[in-house]
Amino acid sequence: MTAAPGVVVAPKQRKPAVTARTVRRAAMPAPWPLETATERDAGTVVLVAGSAGTGKTTLLATWADELEARGDAVGWASLDREDDDPAVLAESVVEVVHVALGAPPEASPTGRNRGPTEPRVLVDGVVRVVAAEPRPVWLLLDDAHVVRSAGSRALLERLIRWAPANLHLVLASRSEPDLHLARLRLEERLVEVREPQLRFSLEETGELLSLHGLELDAAHVGRLHELAEGWPAGLGLAAVSLARGRDAETFLRDFAHNDRAISSYLVEEVLSTLDPEVREFLATTSVLDRVDPEAAAAVSGRPDARAVLLELSADSAMVTADPGGAAAPEAFRYHSLLRSHLSALLASRGSGQQRRAHRAAARWYLDSGLPRQALHHAREAGDDVLASEVIRRQALHLLTEGQADEVSRTVADLATDDPLVTGLGALALGELSDPRAAREALERLNEREPSPETQGTVVLENAAGGGAPPLQDVMHLGGRMLALISSSPGAQGDSATTLGASAPGGSLGSAGSRDRVPAVTTARRRRNGRIARSDPLSHHALDLWLLAGLTDGGELLAAGRFDEASQAFHDVLDTARLTGHTLVALQAMSGLASVCAGAEDLQGMDLWSGRALRAAEGTTWQDSPRLLPAFVLGAWAAYGRMDDENARRRNEVARALLAESTSRLDQAPGPDEGSPRQRGIAQLRRLSGLLDAHLTLAADRSPSSSYAVARGVLAQVRVIAAQSLTGRMAVNEVVSIHELLLRAGCARMAPEVEDLGGRLGIASGRLGVMTALRLFHEGDDEAAGELVHAFLSEPGTAASWRDVVKAQLMAAVLAHRRDQPWRAQELLVAAMERSAPERAVRLMVDTVPGVAALLVANAGRFGLLEPFATELLAHVADVHPLTTVRREGRLTSRELSLLRELPSLLTIKEIAAARSVSANTVKTQLRSIFDKLGVSSRRDAVAAGRRLGLL
Repeated sequence: MTAAPGVVVAPKQRKPAVTARTVRRAAMPAPWPLETATERDAGTVVLVAGSAGTGKTTLLATWADELEARGDAVGWASLDREDDDPAVLAESVVEVVHVALGAPPEASPTGRNRGPTEPRVLVDGVVRVVAAEPRPVWLLLDDAHVVRSAGSRALLERLIRWAPANLHLVLASRSEPDLHLARLRLEERLVEVREPQLRFSLEETGELLSLHGLELDAAHVGRLHELAEGWPAGLGLAAVSLARGRDAETFLRDFAHNDRAISSYLVEEVLSTLDPEVREFLATTSVLDRVDPEAAAAVSGRPDARAVLLELSADSAMVTADPGGAAAPEAFRYHSLLRSHLSALLASRGSGQQRRAHRAAARWYLDSGLPRQALHHAREAGDDVLASEVIRRQALHLLTEGQADEVSRTVADLATDDPLVTGLGALALGELSDPRAAREALERLNEREPSPETQGTVVLENAAGGGAPPLQDVMHLGGRMLALISSSPGAQGDSATTLGASAPGGSLGSAGSRDRVPAVTTARRRRNGRIARSDPLSHHALDLWLLAGLTDGGELLAAGRFDEASQAFHDVLDTARLTGHTLVALQAMSGLASVCAGAEDLQGMDLWSGRALRAAEGTTWQDSPRLLPAFVLGAWAAYGRMDDENARRRNEVARALLAESTSRLDQAPGPDEGSPRQRGIAQLRRLSGLLDAHLTLAADRSPSSSYAVARGVLAQVRVIAAQSLTGRMAVNEVVSIHELLLRAGCARMAPEVEDLGGRLGIASGRLGVMTALRLFHEGDDEAAGELVHAFLSEPGTAASWRDVVKAQLMAAVLAHRRDQPWRAQELLVAAMERSAPERAVRLMVDTVPGVAALLVANAGRFGLLEPFATELLAHVADVHPLTTVRREGRLTSRELSLLRELPSLLTIKEIAAARSVSANTVKTQLRSIFDKLGVSSRRDAVAAGRRLGLL
């Protein structure tokens, strides 16, 4: 804005200078007149609303430069409290307009020589003057929040209402201006820039630091941006401090708490405008992470806390309604830098006031059924009595919410002799897989003589009013949890008995015999994460029942009693869904996925793992190690239906969770070696690694890659028996490794896996199918056919549906090779009927060589199975794009056997020695294979064999 000669610009009408260190907000360029406003022959109104330090003034200054560069007329006014007088505001507007137009005020009918005039008349004069101007005229009014009086607001309303199409107003305000914004929105004349848009992006934070000559690494830039929450003033002050040579790591560590520049700015620009009572309210309630109005009332002693918070949030974005609130927000939050300053201010007054605030918060949260927050504030208050009360009343609920670590730490810090607190701490140690500490705690309890006081302590009310005392139930569950993380089965049983598991009247029972939970009405459902108060079933008894149910499921799963484990997990899931126990429900679904995996129910495994992962989305548990089974098994389910992208994505999450679990177990005792939980974790780790190998092989089946994958997987075979949750799961893992070796073209390695299967007690029929599949891959159709025929004639009760499908597929291919098309088609359909419900796509198209060609040959002849056949054929095209053989006739059995040796890294001499023939004989057979397949190299022969489904 350059003033015309003779025009004197007052200080308040001077636009602030834009320096070389100013970040140009590329995402928010200078506004243009709205077409919808121009069509109404009216001006555009731009509202820039944000709290102190959000860069409103700087943004308007950069806009002014851009508008002038476009050739528009621009006027600026930095409003102050004097402008809350209508007469003064009118004068300011008149002067700004004349500066914008480059004419002295005396040259206009609205000039100073006119004599006293009413403000509205002055505004009307401005409208007439601007209407005669050919250029767009922009009036930028900074600090418009000072305009509060009815007269001044009416003046602005009049200017906005009658502004001609070329007069546009830009208002910058710290609070929502009391203007008719709804009408402007309806008329489509309003452009709004709010606090979220004013915050710096991560890229803009980096640019600001660069403009100050700072070259921080990405981690430091991200940390600074996170601490300041994109607040421009905070970032600017930080940049100035860092530019003076301060160490970035030290500065960032102290930034939120000790930076004097930030504190001074907050005091001068935010807190100084508030009444002392409000400042005191903010300081006291700064102990709250999420400021519930009722909690704020309890902590501050102000019944009007909600009204105070609403007013603060309306006037300053340093206090905002927490996302998820309704029309009347249920909670608020303070900007992290403001809260840090307030916390430091409260602490400077001595620990007494801060402790009192935490104690009041703990009591309110406890009485409101929010135990996690109650425990946090009780610990912050240093009140052992209150912390002990929280543990006694809500530890079980905290365990169902995954807060075992907090419970355990609190009990350890309390060092109490209260037997119930000790018992609850033992449950937490069991959840944390610390068998030594859990056993010690339970043994201490067992050594105590029951006292009348202990027996009479009613904390865990029983819904039916009878049964064992609560402490017995806690000890009983602790003993059973210990069994899952301890390596000595005999000791586990002794511990459970010693700790009261077999006491008469125990209400929890044992695995597989636990009573069903009493009916729970919908009134029990928790609202907003709080525990309902008027439940027909005590929440203590319910939480204990749910924890026992998960333990039941784990015990039964480890024992291989899959049907009973499924029932236990279903019972828990039904109740947890009704009562709002999200984490318990997720664990039950993961448990059901594990049960289905053990029972080779691929459809169920896919169903329950998918449900668990979908239900966890958007919750704090979406990447929790507690969902590790769901991620691993869900990845396997996706691999089975040939959805490799999803399989890889889920498995990557699983591997990250396994790494996190390993890191955590390195810092803690963890479950005993050989315990059910340790064996389960070890098996999940192997399954994730095995799936990674399968996916690697699916992406690259070159001989060198296939051989490397096969050797890597074979190395883990020897630990399967000792490190599997159940024998059946170990067998399934062995079978999967066997299939991988054959897919990799490494059939010579497969006998070692078959030997292990025999030692694991795999049924003879199932072992026969494994051997037949190897012989089939080696080209020995006759021997493979004999084993397949024997199996299909009498599969036995131990055979799985997968074994039957593989045998049917081999028989179908053999029938096809013997020119028995009807028999081949019959066997293929039988295999499809078993596979379709499980969506076992990979089993059908990528396990038995030759099935791909058979599917193509029988296309259109599958009747009701045609949709499944279409899906299979789509994947056949991806995995085995079929080509024709150059010469008539098929490969002989010897040629086919040799072809299946080619993916290995064996030389011609080594292959000849293994086959007890000369190298020249092998070369002659190779030339015949090359001729029939229309290729000229060993690599191309392998590729053609895979395209034809021969490998």
